[in-house]
Amino acid sequence: MNTHAEIQGNVVRTELFGPFRLTESHYRPGLCIGTHAHRCAVFGFILDGVLQQKSDLVDLCCSGGSVFYNPPEVPHTNLINQLGARCMYMEIPPDWLSRWDVAGAPPRDPSLWPNPRIHSLARRIYAEWLAKDDVTPLMMEGLACELVTELYRARAAMEGPQAPPWLERLHDLLRSNFVNPPRLSQLSIEAGVHEVHVARQFRKYYGLTIGEFVRQTRVEFARNRLRNSDMPIVEIALEAGFAHQAHFTTVFKKVMGVTPRQYCSAAGSTNRRKP
Repeated sequence: MNTHAEIQGNVVRTELFGPFRLTESHYRPGLCIGTHAHRCAVFGFILDGVLQQKSDLVDLCCSGGSVFYNPPEVPHTNLINQLGARCMYMEIPPDWLSRWDVAGAPPRDPSLWPNPRIHSLARRIYAEWLAKDDVTPLMMEGLACELVTELYRARAAMEGPQAPPWLERLHDLLRSNFVNPPRLSQLSIEAGVHEVHVARQFRKYYGLTIGEFVRQTRVEFARNRLRNSDMPIVEIALEAGFAHQAHFTTVFKKVMGVTPRQYCSAAGSTNRRKP
């Protein structure tokens, strides 16, 4: 067993920002990485593909867009499926993480975090790295603090009451119908709950308004299309549910921190696409 390992795979780039290290690694289809552990706590953001992680504590299946957390010193193996995978990692030293003891102990087990705020922060970290300038080190420290804060908040929320079944049903309905999402009045009828209560409870449990959730879901769909197809940007915008390319560009930059074309260039896409 490789007791302490650096991030493995085909490391495309790695960079230190103060106490934090960012690494982007690509994995070939079918790769198996033997049992290893890391000295640092690790946040992983799956850019594309599927990565499975197995340990004595829990097994995780991490698909594109998901965020997972690994505590320090937890032995695990990684399996890459037939799609391969691209991942960004942020390594956080244990001594830095220990400063947060006032908020309680961090999660002890590897875990997936479906929390929209955590997903949004992971996307912002990656976008900031792509568009790096002289302020990026300061931005990275601030975003890392926000990420850890949201981890503690999400853990506390998981230990508290869960979203009611009717709200989970609406969440799934919106995710599967993001191109033409139902109106708030339709959601209210579907759940049998007043519109105001639907809106308040959605934000309480998912950390976003219904509109913000739909926009983020559209951007995530479009991001995958930009990376994995040679479709013109305007066609991707329309397929994702945006009225026109200008609106798509505005929303994409707000969520990702870069324009769609900048994302393609910085992420290494070689596809030639029309505007």
